[in-house]
Amino acid sequence: MTVVSWPTDERLRVGVLLTTTNDTTILAPETEYGMIVLDLILVNDHTADVVVVLKWNDGSNDYNLISQSLGAKIHFAIPIKDFPLEPGDTLIAQAASANVIDVTASYINKPPPGTGWR
Repeated sequence: MTVVSWPTDERLRVGVLLTTTNDTTILAPETEYGMIVLDLILVNDHTADVVVVLKWNDGSNDYNLISQSLGAKIHFAIPIKDFPLEPGDTLIAQAASANVIDVTASYINKPPPGTGWR
């Protein structure tokens, strides 16, 4: 088994309000080495249940990761620990209602090979 550790000061976070019922990009690697998604939190600020779908796109195809009905006024942590996104990949969310779902993702950018990952 290989153990990989990352410095905590390199953890980044992005928050996205799903303002449409169409696909919304949550994360896409900005470096040539990709990124690792550490966790996702969904917040339903609506007074009713809302279905949210998370997808991964590999540059060619969408793959459904999870489809979850979120109860009214609930926070939900998604079990997506250490999910790699390579250059050209995209993490996408889609909600059944607009302007009521916030998605927060924590991630790290992968460093160049040989620069201290252990």
